[in-house]
Amino acid sequence: MNHPNVLQVRAAVLSHYGEVAKGVGLNPQPLLRKVGLTQKMLQSPTQLIPFQSAVALLEISAQESGCSTFGLQMAQARLLSDFGPISLLLTHQPSTRMALHTIAHYRHLLNEALGMHIEDVGKHTLIREELMTDSPSGTQQATEMAVGVLMLIFRAILGEHWRPVSAHFTHSAKAELNAYRRYLGCPL
Repeated sequence: MNHPNVLQVRAAVLSHYGEVAKGVGLNPQPLLRKVGLTQKMLQSPTQLIPFQSAVALLEISAQESGCSTFGLQMAQARLLSDFGPISLLLTHQPSTRMALHTIAHYRHLLNEALGMHIEDVGKHTLIREELMTDSPSGTQQATEMAVGVLMLIFRAILGEHWRPVSAHFTHSAKAELNAYRRYLGCPL
């Protein structure tokens, strides 16, 4: 049941959750139940689910598996086609700037809980993603997944070898940063 004041997102934000969870030794079913979700809900990418449940699922999965890179692994498992018709629209934009504006314009079809701010700073463009949540379980995994998904989109548009100048997070660094450096390909 949808609650009018609960921020909802498309189940597509959890695309490939089962595969990633099993890959780090988790049984996804009990974790889904713990946050009020079911496997059936995730089977339809357009199904609306509570955003807080998705965020909590990522955090619980990271904690219970001991895998601090769970959100990043979720991003790495994603395919551009997981975004539905928007993926086709993104890849046919004449520039990266237009692709960013397309993401911002159709944000409600991708993830309403994700804010994106674009700012030119000299020769560089600063892109800031922000999760609009007050999740008591934290948002580290969801934040890292969002940054990883943005990398997926940029590489689909600019080519696999594209790398950002740097990536910055508001949470503290993990002891093991190699996975982030390999995937993002830039200083953190």
